[in-house]
Amino acid sequence: EMGALRDELIDRPCFAWTKLHHEALREKGKTDAEIASLMIPRIIQSCENDVLDIMHWNFSKFGWTVRAKIFDGMVIEPSKSGKSLSLQGAMRQVELACRHQGWDVRLAEKKLHGKQDEPIPTIEVARHVIEEIADFRHQRNIDYNTTFFGVNNMYA
Repeated sequence: EMGALRDELIDRPCFAWTKLHHEALREKGKTDAEIASLMIPRIIQSCENDVLDIMHWNFSKFGWTVRAKIFDGMVIEPSKSGKSLSLQGAMRQVELACRHQGWDVRLAEKKLHGKQDEPIPTIEVARHVIEEIADFRHQRNIDYNTTFFGVNNMYA
């Protein structure tokens, strides 16, 4: 059944790239069986990317800032302009946009279980270093616009 599905998908014009991909894998010495096993995951990944692109563009259109695309979803927040649809309203509009492009998806808000409020260690370290640099520059009255670590910045 998977072989029949794969063959049906590969024949669709939107997946014509798989023929080129198939030839490239053949040139690398892959067998037909190996190539066949690689095609469905790559087609699925392509489809996921198409949906995420539609979602990204439309969330932005409805006043939301996309901070990250993560696997099967994204991290978004209202834009600073204050002109955002409600989250539920934006999700329904994004679903309609996806449907208009041929994708029947239902979006849901995933809870972050409070993890969003926990500090991220690497960001905390970076924030500390930036504060130390700012304090150093301030204490020595170093002009931010003309120097960077004692070297003249010709692009400031």
